[in-house]
Amino acid sequence: MASGKLGLEEIAAVCRSLITSGLETAVCLIGNATAALAARPDQWKTLRTAPHLATKAVNEILRFDPPRRFVLRIASEQAEVAGHSLPPHSRVLVMLAAAHRDPHRFPDPARFDLARSSQPGHLTADGAMGLEISLARLAGEIAPWTLAGRLPHLRPVGRAVRRPGGAVSGFTHLSLRASATA
Repeated sequence: MASGKLGLEEIAAVCRSLITSGLETAVCLIGNATAALAARPDQWKTLRTAPHLATKAVNEILRFDPPRRFVLRIASEQAEVAGHSLPPHSRVLVMLAAAHRDPHRFPDPARFDLARSSQPGHLTADGAMGLEISLARLAGEIAPWTLAGRLPHLRPVGRAVRRPGGAVSGFTHLSLRASATA
C-alpha cells in the first residue's frame, strides 16, 4: 500500500470482514426482533396483518434491543458533552442502548411498540459499522414479516440466554414454539 491505495487483496479482506461482521449483526438483529415480537403477541399480530410495518419493526428493534450496544468515537475537535469539556482526540464510548431508553426522547422507552413514531430517532453506528447495520436492516426487514406470515403463532418457551459481553448483542439460545394455527 505504498501508493496510499488499497490493493485487491486488501479490498477482498475488507469485504470479507464486512460480510462476516454484517452477518453477525444481522443474525443478532433478527434474533432480537424475533424475541421481542414473540414476547408480545399483540405486536406479532400487528406485523403479521401489516407486513409493510417491517421497516418500523427494524427501527423499533434498533432502538429497543440493538445488536450494537455501544460505539467508540474520537472527538475531532474541542467539544462539550453534558457540561464536560472534551479536548480534541478524546475517546468517547457512546452507549447506544442507554441513549435509546431516554424517557425525554422516547415516551415509555421500555415498551416495544410498532406504532411508535415512524422517524427512527435512534442512534446507529456509522462508517464501517453503518454498512453492517445497512446489511442487517435488509435481512431484518425480510425475516420478521416472513416468519410472521409463515408462523402466525409464535411464543417463547423456556429461558432465553444472551451472548456474554462483546460488541454485538444477541442470543446464544432462544427457544420458541411456533405453529401455523392457534
